Amino acid sequence: MPMLLSFSEEMRRIGMTPGAQVINTELVDPPEQAAVHLMVAQGEKVLRIERVRYADNAPISYAVDQIPAWVGLSPDADFSGSLYQLLAAVGVYPEESVHTIEAALADMVVAHRLEIPAGSPVLHCQDTTYDATGRPINYGLAIWRADRYSYTVKLKAGKPKPS
Repeated sequence: MPMLLSFSEEMRRIGMTPGAQVINTELVDPPEQAAVHLMVAQGEKVLRIERVRYADNAPISYAVDQIPAWVGLSPDADFSGSLYQLLAAVGVYPEESVHTIEAALADMVVAHRLEIPAGSPVLHCQDTTYDATGRPINYGLAIWRADRYSYTVKLKAGKPKPS
């Protein structure tokens, strides 16, 4: 069964050293799609974290995370490591995440960040992460280099219910 892992945990699990370059962190008015996924009211701020994630010192993912202000993370926190560890430090624990993964082509901005040619294939991953109460704690977009990353899902047939 798939496990909910932080980027850092996932990279270590596959034998790579995780890293990050933080591009920007700020409290912002969320775009409509993020506000809906995070269930924040109009006028509520979210913490927007923009990073390039590295595996063995090579860019593998461009990520933008949006976290409701109530979570309590400061824009001044050190986001070069695990976001899940920072969440745990303020008493918020990711319990479940819903991912949508699509094939896409890198635009100029993403291509520059990931050091690939524009138009290269990428995996466009959108996710909403929830705490144990079902409250959304993160709405994320990660664009992964398709030449360096794959996503594996184990599926199992359900057993028929006796009639």
